Amino acid sequence: MHYYCESPKHCRHTNQQSRNFQRLYFDEPAGHTETYLINNCGEVINQWTSTVAPGNAVYLLENGNLLRAGRIPNADVNFGGVGGKVELFDWDGNLLW
Repeated sequence: MHYYCESPKHCRHTNQQSRNFQRLYFDEPAGHTETYLINNCGEVINQWTSTVAPGNAVYLLENGNLLRAGRIPNADVNFGGVGGKVELFDWDGNLLW
């Protein structure tokens, strides 16, 4: 995912290639509950902590909120594509939904 940022809190998605935008990436280590927003220098811009491991999607919304899929335990399904939970966090890490 590529974003250009006026500030880390106000990122917008872009498909344009430009020298003037900062690239930000998500890192959600498998089996962990943290989601990291990392810039192209490897610095952590923000971090959100959940109670469940990551699912297969994470989005930074225009207002700075994080929308992420979470993986709930399911003994019957243990292969890729498992999820079952959607979470919405504000920029400060507060769970909104």
